[in-house]
Amino acid sequence: MVIAIDELNQLFAYPDIAREFLLLLRSWSELAQARVADSNPWQKLRLVTVHSTEILMPGSINLSVLNTGLVIDLPEFTSVQVQDLAARWGEEMTVQHIEQLITLLGGHPYRLQLAFYYLQQQTITLEELLENSAFTTAIYADHLEQQWWNLQRYPDLWTVFTQIVRQSSPVDCQAEQGSQLYKMGLVHLHGIMASLACELFRPFFRDRLAQINS
Repeated sequence: MVIAIDELNQLFAYPDIAREFLLLLRSWSELAQARVADSNPWQKLRLVTVHSTEILMPGSINLSVLNTGLVIDLPEFTSVQVQDLAARWGEEMTVQHIEQLITLLGGHPYRLQLAFYYLQQQTITLEELLENSAFTTAIYADHLEQQWWNLQRYPDLWTVFTQIVRQSSPVDCQAEQGSQLYKMGLVHLHGIMASLACELFRPFFRDRLAQINS
């Protein structure tokens, strides 16, 4: 029996329920992995849980409850994978365009998929997209607003993230703050330094953070 649970992070908004449910899943996982007699029916269970790292788990929930089985982190797409994705969408792109697209969107699968969708629909040209104009921001409006909503929940991150947004080079960052911003998909980490995850974020967050800091 395979039980697959997608969007598990939706439960994080309800810490009490999430804590109890995650403990239940952990107990099932441990029973399934127990080396006991072959008659153990739990060994037939395969449990797959998917959750977003962009939505942080409340502090009241012990992170260890998610440390079950094999943990697979989904990395960003490489330039080769982006080139392959472009070909699947029927888009002929040069190596330079691929590099520019990754600079703009990172290797984030959702942002890339959305870009190729609008390019195929001829809603926007590649040149217009790469300009990172207001038109580009409009295409990603929902995604950007979600990221902004997540960040507003953690005012202790605003100061360091403002510095990251304002500078093109990596910024010194406390380990805990860097880890939180990384899990939210907002930065890339370089040891104790952090840089913006993609240029798409820069004008959007620069304006929003300026409103807060003014």
